[in-house]
Amino acid sequence: ASSTMTSAQLKAANSFTEGSAGAKTVTVTGALTGTTIDATIDTLVLADATNSVTLGAAAQSVTGGTGADTVTMINNATGTINVAGGTNVVNVGDNVDISLATLSKSGTLALNLSGSATSSVTVAAAHLTTANTMTEASGGAKTVTAVGALTGYTLHTAVDTLVLANATNSVTLGAVGQNITGNAGADTVTMIDNATGTINVAGGTNVVNV
Repeated sequence: ASSTMTSAQLKAANSFTEGSAGAKTVTVTGALTGTTIDATIDTLVLADATNSVTLGAAAQSVTGGTGADTVTMINNATGTINVAGGTNVVNVGDNVDISLATLSKSGTLALNLSGSATSSVTVAAAHLTTANTMTEASGGAKTVTAVGALTGYTLHTAVDTLVLANATNSVTLGAVGQNITGNAGADTVTMIDNATGTINVAGGTNVVNV
């Protein structure tokens, strides 16, 4: 079932209920800001405006418009977050695993490490290659664990330690202090001048390019 409502109506409701189980899509008209999506909603379609929403259930999907959308993820999210056009941000907080979610865009997407100064997140390898950039809410050591093979990827400078999956991976350092932790797969790490980090390729048949 699908319905369309204004952002004011959605925010005014104390809760949502459904008469019958099934996929519910809600299309919003007008900017929607500072809103946690009710768990009854399966897919939220945002207006062509500046929006900021937080998932309220792990399986929820969000479809953006041409505006600037900010979506805050929750742990174990599995839905599809298509921020579409505009300049968009996906927030991932401390110890949040979004590796089963799908991220897509037609505009730009910044993956923002929105947690504390020292935090760890788990993402799909595809998230790293989909994002145009990465940012961090506060400076400090950030550990990113990638799920799935990561190939031809240059680490963003916001990542301090990248933990690779048990797969065939090829990455290039993006900053001199970065660390890489491999797994049982075949990892290829390309170094940069004056690198100071720890490159632990772990098991497998590995290559370090200098």
